[in-house]
Amino acid sequence: MDSLPLTHEKRARIESAYADLRDRLLILAAALTADWAAAEDVVHDAFATIVREHWRLQNGFNLEGFLTVCVRNRAMNVLRSETLRKRAQPHSGFLIDPKASDPGARTVAQEERAMLLDAVRKLSPENREILSLRIWGGLSFEEISQLQEIAKSSAHDRYRQALSEVRIALQEVQGGRNERLEP
Repeated sequence: MDSLPLTHEKRARIESAYADLRDRLLILAAALTADWAAAEDVVHDAFATIVREHWRLQNGFNLEGFLTVCVRNRAMNVLRSETLRKRAQPHSGFLIDPKASDPGARTVAQEERAMLLDAVRKLSPENREILSLRIWGGLSFEEISQLQEIAKSSAHDRYRQALSEVRIALQEVQGGRNERLEP
């Protein structure tokens, strides 16, 4: 199947998916790996896979789901790699809105996002993965439970626990003053 040419329609579908999903997939990969450079590699590898395996792009094929799972799996492989784990940087500046025109607002947003990244990093790997898959991966609890081979209720419980831990960590950093974090 590798010898089939990449049709114009399939190329357009992949390009459209890249434009639509790139940022969300980068955030998912960065949240899982805590390494912006590795996250970019993970996302590019996922898209390279679908270009190589373009025969999968039949009617009804869930390209977004495939890419999300592909990014998740590659990100987990990065986490298993000791070399890349040692390269992880504490703040990579991901999630900064490049469209923000006010430098003050950009600085505040950057600081808030750095605090969020630190709080997410402190989660157990299982809880960090579920939180990342749910929020930045856009997966349902059903999809997460299938991916992790756990009960749907366990996925939901771990997600709630992760949110609670992130909320507590951010309140500690903010001194309990951040009203947006109150339940």
